Amino acid sequence: MSDAYAVEAALERASARWSDALRAISTQPRTDLSGMAPSAVAYLASQLPPARRALVLTRDDAAARELARDLRSFSGDADAALYYPGYENSPFVDVAPDRRASMQRLATLFHLAHGLPWRFVVAPLSALARRTTPRDAIERSSMVVRAEDEIDRDRLVRVLVEGGYVRVPVVEDPGTFAVRGSLIDVYPPHAEQPARIDLDDWLVLSIKGFDPDDQRTLDPIAEIHVHPVRDALHGDDEIALAKLRVRDLCDEMNLPTRQTKQLLEDLESGRLYLGAEAYL
Repeated sequence: MSDAYAVEAALERASARWSDALRAISTQPRTDLSGMAPSAVAYLASQLPPARRALVLTRDDAAARELARDLRSFSGDADAALYYPGYENSPFVDVAPDRRASMQRLATLFHLAHGLPWRFVVAPLSALARRTTPRDAIERSSMVVRAEDEIDRDRLVRVLVEGGYVRVPVVEDPGTFAVRGSLIDVYPPHAEQPARIDLDDWLVLSIKGFDPDDQRTLDPIAEIHVHPVRDALHGDDEIALAKLRVRDLCDEMNLPTRQTKQLLEDLESGRLYLGAEAYL
């Protein structure tokens, strides 16, 4: 019997400490906790008042992904926790960034810029060391397409290209789009499935999801959000600023005119040289 009482007393003490921690986090500007498993941190955070928003920092990307998943699970809401990946490579190394990580970053920034519901943003510490795509640039390079609305077809295609979507014959992967007559297929990274937009001139006749494997049309969709999928955008304003800065840097480095010209031509055509995202 004494063992049962001991267990009960231990549970009561743990419950009291849990309540104290939750109360401190809810009322104090800073609370330091130690010795907690990541899943316990996620559960504790999920018990905060729904109106309380927080940026949660972790030691690395793996911990951030796991914590974001646990926060969604405990909160019972897929949009409760937004995951913002860090950068795997140094900005001084000429390698292409991870495209999927870039798409996830832009999906999170789009979510924040457009005031969509969220409670937590989870990111590794390394993510704080790099600049993000400006909010106004994200808004300029985004569109909401609604069924039975009118849109400029050419502008939609331009937004997709400038935002980093890859034009392909058949849409199978996030961050790609295809144009076939009156149909525009697009796969925004945040979406569960790609969407097929059926146009009659300026009018959106319908928007339907489709299976990327067999291309079969699925249920109707009321609207889709199209946002950029790469950190370095390719709009007119971005190109003009990039060319100015690259030209100045080339002059400082006394780079041969031929190489400078090649870099500027690559920027103009949309071919981003390795490491271009580091100039954000």
